Amino acid sequence: MDGLLQSQATEKRKWFPIVAAICLLAAALAAILLVPGDKAKPPSAPPAYAANVKLTNVHMMTAENFIGSSVTYIEGNVANAGDKSLTGATVELTFKNSLNQIVQTEDVPVRVLRTSQPYRDFANLADLPLAAGQSREFCLSLEHISADWNQQYPDIRVIDVSTK
Repeated sequence: MDGLLQSQATEKRKWFPIVAAICLLAAALAAILLVPGDKAKPPSAPPAYAANVKLTNVHMMTAENFIGSSVTYIEGNVANAGDKSLTGATVELTFKNSLNQIVQTEDVPVRVLRTSQPYRDFANLADLPLAAGQSREFCLSLEHISADWNQQYPDIRVIDVSTK
């Protein structure tokens, strides 16, 4: 009788690791399926007034700053084709590589030329609002662009505006 009890206990011990492993796998699978991950959210639609912000005569240049680093400038004209005063705008710059894959995305505020200075100085639109129907030179500056960039103009999209 003693041998029979010992045999049943040994058989139960053989199954225990298998049952425990199945339970752990089920718990891990449930955690993976039920816990939301960091999913890339699709780009949101730009605000309606963004269609009234027109960027024209866009060109790029690179210069060295006072500490010897390279800075890339994207300049052109920004026009307010709407009926409100434009007090802020942000653009999204998308840089691609030779395989047309995105290598860098930057959100940059639009800065406009301050004409009252004897030198070229750019200010935020909050400081120099753009009235309805008005246009002014703009400048976007970037400290770093990926080395994998294909040296072509980035895609430029107005993603945020503020008006008054």
